[in-house]
Amino acid sequence: DGTYFFTAISNGAHKIFELPVGATSANDITLLLPTPNGPYNPRFASLAVSSRIENGQTKIWLAVADQSGRIAQRVGNTWMGMNSRVNITSDTTSGLNEKIDWLEADNTGDLSVGAIVFDKDSGKYGDLWMGMGKGVINTQLAPDGDWQMHFKIRSKGIEELVANRVIATDQNEVPVLTASMDFNIFPITSFSTTSYSNLPAILGDQTGTVFASAWDIDSPNDDPKFFVTIASNQNWPFEDFSSYWDHQLLKWMRLNIPDAFKDDGANRKDVRGAIAAVSNQNFVWVGDGARGAYYTLNRGDTWSAVQLPDTTDWLPVIRHQWSFGQPIAADRGLSAVDKQRFYLYHKVNGMYVSENGGQSWQRRSNDTYGSDTDYQCHSPIVKAMPNVGGLVFITPGTDCPGKYFYFSLNAGSNWYEISNMKEVSAFGFGKHPSLGNSFSRVYVAGKKYNSDSNSWESGVWFSDNITSLANQQGLPTWYRSTNYPLSSIDLVKTMDGDKRQVGKVYVGFGGSGFSFGQN
Repeated sequence: DGTYFFTAISNGAHKIFELPVGATSANDITLLLPTPNGPYNPRFASLAVSSRIENGQTKIWLAVADQSGRIAQRVGNTWMGMNSRVNITSDTTSGLNEKIDWLEADNTGDLSVGAIVFDKDSGKYGDLWMGMGKGVINTQLAPDGDWQMHFKIRSKGIEELVANRVIATDQNEVPVLTASMDFNIFPITSFSTTSYSNLPAILGDQTGTVFASAWDIDSPNDDPKFFVTIASNQNWPFEDFSSYWDHQLLKWMRLNIPDAFKDDGANRKDVRGAIAAVSNQNFVWVGDGARGAYYTLNRGDTWSAVQLPDTTDWLPVIRHQWSFGQPIAADRGLSAVDKQRFYLYHKVNGMYVSENGGQSWQRRSNDTYGSDTDYQCHSPIVKAMPNVGGLVFITPGTDCPGKYFYFSLNAGSNWYEISNMKEVSAFGFGKHPSLGNSFSRVYVAGKKYNSDSNSWESGVWFSDNITSLANQQGLPTWYRSTNYPLSSIDLVKTMDGDKRQVGKVYVGFGGSGFSFGQN
């Protein structure tokens, strides 16, 4: 009937208000839920409205969800249920098998609510849908409200994650690992569309899967069964869960972190950022914000601060805790020198290189790509090609409009601009069709120049002659893998190529999980 309902913060509390039809001023607004009964102050995330005609009068039904997974209902003038979490179960009735093992592996409740809505079909009065951290859920509420609110999972086929990293190995035991927000590390051992056996890892000394995010993960070239990850609990104060995989004990072990990363002064206990490993002992961890960088030569038993020769300003390396760039990379060459080399990109000063495991650094190149601002060029990615010493690539990222893809053949001293590929959001390396793993096929998500139409075309591309520019053979040749993976326009945030099978590539999206494709 045109009545408007909304949530707002009043005097520090989240409240629910009604604006009736014909209202002309703020004085007409009615406060519907002044102070909820119960021990907590709800933070409302979404509100849904439905109505039906009863005895000739319109009966309004409100449902409001807070960020803790609780729902309140108001049927007519009666509120119910505000202090109860929803009950969620798998639906295996009527041939439906909505059980999703990896969602149910979480032991911290149902996570935050993002949206709630009633079905508008008049024949489905009380049919309520909700999107939350555990996925999409649905229930048919009783006509006059339902204290129990038994929801069924409806997420099968749309299990979405915020991807942070994907890495592919040459190991049959665990060919792919993914790192994501909220559900940390997935060791992918099966790609069957009917198998849901891949479960999130149990990090550190935890006894069960926790509500944790894995911000980065790396594996050294000479020990592909070893992995190290930056991870943290997603509940305040964000306890650090950074870990490494012990492939002899077959478990994730808690990584001791630098003392300077243990508290940011505001009681936040985690440090995000990026990590790179040249061996199973030698890592460099770059913290987010202006937290600096630290290296270890003994798998985290002790850490020392990275000292750049001409600056103490770390903000241009990883500006924000939500930046998904990789400004630190380990060389993937096979020589003794390669196995101690790190690359670190500073958006103001250029490329720094360490040849001794992070103990000392030199500025190898002054080249920078775009300005260092809050909202531009804050997610560059640096990666080195496996098994080829000194061959390193950089993209300034999609938030750096017009910037190209770049590489160096001599460990960062000189750089080549690949001018037929720009705004690369992610890239990775896969098995080469003729050279195996001695030289890689390069996969990118970006915009390729089409000289015939004088236009730039988005997609996932690959090249087998990426360094032809350096060899005076012109620009590399690019072939399209797909326009958009899974026909999704979601940002490709991370990518890697299969090391065992030619043509297989893995991508992670900014909000819709991971996928793989085969050419």
